[in-house]
Amino acid sequence: MYRKEGNIERVLFKKYSYELLAEIYTRRKVRFRDLRKACPLDKVRSQRLKEFERLGLIKRDIEIAKRIPVIWYSITGKGEKVVKLLSELRKIIEEKR
Repeated sequence: MYRKEGNIERVLFKKYSYELLAEIYTRRKVRFRDLRKACPLDKVRSQRLKEFERLGLIKRDIEIAKRIPVIWYSITGKGEKVVKLLSELRKIIEEKR
């Protein structure tokens, strides 16, 4: 069966996906640069955030308090459920080792 690029399974199992989602989940509200530790590659980090937003896992808020707009990312209810499921999956896999 043919799968489109936007499938959630495809996105979730890409490199740095879990780390980024878990970091956003933990910190609740983060900026792009705050996620550097979870994913050091700017291009990949930007791609993942766009994919997560398209899938409804995170939301992007723009704050225009000063001259330069600040973009904040936060987890959605759907994103929280996904992070919890992935965390459980990681625990199961690590138990088997």
